[in-house]
Amino acid sequence: MSRATGRRGDSENGVQTAGGGAVQLFAFGDAGFFGSTGDRQLNAPVVGISATPSGRGYWLTAAGGGVFAFGDAPFIGSLVGPPTG
Repeated sequence: MSRATGRRGDSENGVQTAGGGAVQLFAFGDAGFFGSTGDRQLNAPVVGISATPSGRGYWLTAAGGGVFAFGDAPFIGSLVGPPTG
């Protein structure tokens, strides 16, 4: 998988690539690199990325409900676990 990311109207861009669930992120232009899941064994592949409003962090989301916070993105929780109710 590869996906171009960034906010419209600025030069912040990055590309994420995945294999076996882990993701390596590459920053281009003035985009900052704040970390990736490349060194972790994930239960499900990463399927999305969202930048923080400041542009100094991002959240990666996995197909299984996992959320990974980097930079100034706070970890608020994830959707991993058994269904409730």
